Amino acid sequence: MNNIKIISVKENPEFLDKAVEYLSTRWKISPNIYHDCIANSLITQSPLPRWYLMLKDTEIIGSYGLITNDFNSRHDLWPWFAALYIEKSERGKALGAQLLEHGRQEAAKLGFPTVYLVTDHVDYYEKYGWQYIADAYDVGGEATRVYEAPARIIETDRLNLRRLAKSDIPAFSKMISTTDFSQYLGSGAPILPGAASRWIAGFDSEWENGYGVFAVTEKSPINPADNIHDTLIGYCGIRTIPDGRVEILYAYDPAAWGKGYATEAGQAIISYAREHFKDITEIIAMAYPQNMGSIGVIKKLGFKSIGQEEHFGNMLDVFSLNI
Repeated sequence: MNNIKIISVKENPEFLDKAVEYLSTRWKISPNIYHDCIANSLITQSPLPRWYLMLKDTEIIGSYGLITNDFNSRHDLWPWFAALYIEKSERGKALGAQLLEHGRQEAAKLGFPTVYLVTDHVDYYEKYGWQYIADAYDVGGEATRVYEAPARIIETDRLNLRRLAKSDIPAFSKMISTTDFSQYLGSGAPILPGAASRWIAGFDSEWENGYGVFAVTEKSPINPADNIHDTLIGYCGIRTIPDGRVEILYAYDPAAWGKGYATEAGQAIISYAREHFKDITEIIAMAYPQNMGSIGVIKKLGFKSIGQEEHFGNMLDVFSLNI
């Protein structure tokens, strides 16, 4: 069976020359340009650019890059998903979709909430959750279409987990303003709808080392691959708290309670931490003693009680999970 995988050239620098040759011949661009760009991407401390190859056994059959600008006038937007290519003999096998999804995952890992691309194609990228947002102009002054998609890291059967974005503020505001939502968060005091932008900015500032708090969205019942029209139902993630421990935290719109979403997302977060962050050996969880629903979720996730601690002026039950 053919072994298809996607590799990062930054993490596999021995592919530098092959990547340069492949990209320059497929896109008819001077190898000097690609060599200078990719070679420097191997040593830069900046998150961009990044270049990726799709391999079939040892043969290169596809490519893409995440770059700061793809020869267009929208220098206010980045990163750009660029140089998507699949060998003609390999087309029709959904390999392009794999590269698109991989790019969204990589963008999220690099800390970007959104990824962009420019194209003249219509009705292709839409199938994979990309949304046309505007026209831009290429170096020749011709108009070209700009698409965006939320960066995505984690997917479950019913949910997508991605970085929170400013576009989530209206739905987030509505969610946090309900008494049922706020009674077991922090001090338990009511949360004003206007706090949504502050919460999202706070969660965004806490992202470090590739992890943080994710938006949890329910997949579109019409097209599960469409991550633009997902419904925001809550948040879930891990973060480092002041004493250095890593905490799992979550909260959901009361309308989404009782469906198993908290357990489903929590399991995905723990698996993600276990797979990608080997230095995390323990995760803790905290809950108000009277919040039996949340304690039930925590226990389903495998956490064990380690006592009580004072947080937010209240005594909370604390649980631990070794991963």
